[in-house]
Amino acid sequence: MAATGLRGKGLLLVGTVHRDPDGAGKLRRLLEKVRPAAVTVELSPYGLWYRQRYGRRQARIVQARVKKLAEALGKCWRAWGQIQAMLVQIEVPFEYEAAEKYGHDYGAIIQCVDSSEWSRRLISSQWPQLFSSRNIEALLSEEPEDMPSKVRQEYHLAGKLLNGQGGPLSYFYSRGCQADSTWQEREARMAAAVELVFRQLNSGCLLHVGGWEHLLHPTAADTLYERLLHLEPRRVLLSTGEELPA
Repeated sequence: MAATGLRGKGLLLVGTVHRDPDGAGKLRRLLEKVRPAAVTVELSPYGLWYRQRYGRRQARIVQARVKKLAEALGKCWRAWGQIQAMLVQIEVPFEYEAAEKYGHDYGAIIQCVDSSEWSRRLISSQWPQLFSSRNIEALLSEEPEDMPSKVRQEYHLAGKLLNGQGGPLSYFYSRGCQADSTWQEREARMAAAVELVFRQLNSGCLLHVGGWEHLLHPTAADTLYERLLHLEPRRVLLSTGEELPA
């Protein structure tokens, strides 16, 4: 994918695996290549504020809980990719950190476009269960997973689905998203927010970065990509940096 082909007025959607431990470096390289005038991120203003204000304190509490439970079970919790993936939820996402640094270096517009209402509900209702001793014990009772390996597997799956090679799995993902009213609400809000930023640009590329599931097509789920088709967006999977077929 030539960088020169992406510097005109246009919209580029980048799909990621959120827990990718190498994601920040991959995204920084793509941003340097594309040089977008603006970057939108699948992160809500509330989600960013909460993590910046309470994330470090909450991470210390959860890590202490994990360490205590792991020691009682005689296990080294750092070998559990499941635990690492859980702890990543508390951190400011790599997508935003890479975008913020790029914006600082190049004067680009950086904007969070996910729903704060959804984030507030998620954090208040699901995080206490996610970080509970009961859930941590359950994760430690499973066979340990290697997170980089799991991330590679997910990118492989994403590549197949985004290239139209998913077969029955594509139907499975499509039906699941279609039936989820929260998903539909989020997609509609994010699409509207991304389009607003795009319309406000006089020139240059708008790069949106978020989970790869939002780039699926064709589906019956009205994904972010499908809601923005009238803007003729292009799609890229972060693991390869290569443009996906329309």
